[in-house]
Amino acid sequence: MVSDAVRLTQPYQGPSVFIAGADSPFRIDQDEALIQDWFPAMRMVSIPAAGHLVHMEQPDAFVREVKRFLEEVYDSSQLSSR
Repeated sequence: MVSDAVRLTQPYQGPSVFIAGADSPFRIDQDEALIQDWFPAMRMVSIPAAGHLVHMEQPDAFVREVKRFLEEVYDSSQLSSR
């Protein structure tokens, strides 16, 4: 649970994305509120038909969301050269 994690000293203000499976038994509403408090610029993505192992259960959707986040954060031309 996120609520059991080590406390940060201050919120991270940079961009971040949290990708979760819509069917994950580990998603807890109070944890999402806590995440929002510590990562105010975050975006929460819920992948349908995936549990806790979203990267294994829905790999195409997972990769699509990671690419989308990276393209938002970095100039897409920088990504294509890597």
